[in-house]
Amino acid sequence: MHLDVDDLTSKRKTSSPYEISSIIFELYSKMAKFFLERNSLTFFMGGDNFMVVSNDDAKNSVQNFIDIVKKDDKISLNCGIGNGNSGREAVKLATKSLDTIREIRDSGKEKPEVYELSC
Repeated sequence: MHLDVDDLTSKRKTSSPYEISSIIFELYSKMAKFFLERNSLTFFMGGDNFMVVSNDDAKNSVQNFIDIVKKDDKISLNCGIGNGNSGREAVKLATKSLDTIREIRDSGKEKPEVYELSC
């Protein structure tokens, strides 16, 4: 799963780069703990991007995590999910799924928070 913060750019208007970095690292901590409890690994990829190597339990709970973060932290997340025959293929599809969410958003249509592609 490839997750990112939706519209992080707008936070720059009200928060300093240091405050944003703190928010991102707090989010990473929360995300790592949530998915570790579901036997999955979370990696900070830089900026506002995270990668979660997950099983079906974690994949099926990602919407719950997105809802918790939105409610508790006022942060909206996007999640692209990729299912592949190899890790490389799954990551590629997860990123493509996330790009699809961005394309839908940028077209003016209502975007999904989670989008999934399989090979």
